[in-house]
Amino acid sequence: MKERVCNSDPIQEILRVGKEMYRKGFVVANQGSISVRVAEDQFLLSASHLPMEERTEREIHRMDGSGNLVDGSEETTRLHRVHARIHQSRPDVTAVIYAHPPTAIGFTIAGVSFMDPVVPEMVIRLGGVPTVSSGVMVEDGGLKHLQHLLPFHDGFLLERLGAITLGDSVMDAWGKMELIEQVAQVRHTARTLGKERVLSTEEVDHILKEKRGGPSASVSKAKRIMLRRFTHTQEETIDIDELAIQSFFD
Repeated sequence: MKERVCNSDPIQEILRVGKEMYRKGFVVANQGSISVRVAEDQFLLSASHLPMEERTEREIHRMDGSGNLVDGSEETTRLHRVHARIHQSRPDVTAVIYAHPPTAIGFTIAGVSFMDPVVPEMVIRLGGVPTVSSGVMVEDGGLKHLQHLLPFHDGFLLERLGAITLGDSVMDAWGKMELIEQVAQVRHTARTLGKERVLSTEEVDHILKEKRGGPSASVSKAKRIMLRRFTHTQEETIDIDELAIQSFFD
């Protein structure tokens, strides 16, 4: 597949969305990073010891496909390898955002799965959002686990730490990040008021059928696996994800 690249001004997109992330409380202090593919085997990465709100073009670095610095200062984020791995594995993705949506992080601390289909918009736009170990930031094994999941998901929660979203533009990835936090807030409210009701398999199929305008059978096996109703702990959800992916290839 030909790699998708950003056709608009990537630097301005990064700076604009970064300020929005800071303003809405998705990052504090020097948290967060944004990357945009600008050419084959190259992407821009916003990373700095400065807050997102204060970052300028000087804090945006050009990296090669392996996450090595091509142009800019040597001050890069430890997540540069994660950005590089995602861009390598998903040529259809232009932008990657890493942030710290507070309510969604709370769900990972409580061990509540985000693979459960609860909110229709989430089912349509993202499907399940698996929780992976925060070790993806520093451990090769964590990166390998993330890579196994990449073909099936555009959003990931990092246990006790943050979230990663993928998109065909910075705004698309940012919209998915906002959606994850909004759904987390809605689910928290539902749990506070009473019992959270998970959508049934039939309801999920109906939602996808209406969205796609075609028969339920058009839903891919991968999507069906991803939207299965899980009621397991966080650790079990990760294991199930791996088993589901293996069964998809069988």
